[in-house]
Amino acid sequence: MVSQRAPRFQPNDLRATCASHLLSLGAEITYVAQQLGNSPAVVLKFYAKFLPSRTRRWVDQLAEARRATTQATDAHREDSGTTTWNHDPKMAPVTAAGSRN
Repeated sequence: MVSQRAPRFQPNDLRATCASHLLSLGAEITYVAQQLGNSPAVVLKFYAKFLPSRTRRWVDQLAEARRATTQATDAHREDSGTTTWNHDPKMAPVTAAGSRN
């Protein structure tokens, strides 16, 4: 006769299940982190996969911000007629040899 045993669960399995369900249902990361006794960074590290739509939206927003910054930088370069751009206008561009003009 084959023994039919119930699967063995540990308390941490239930904790992870609760966290993943909360996040997939839209609970705030800070709330879930507080319930788990972890920081939001730790929760994101382990449970980010349960936030596909929310995470995708963040990635898209960051990509758009980067595109806008790159376009503004390129426009500045074209307007000034230089190929380098310094944050401090008092600094001269650095040449390939490493000296300042």
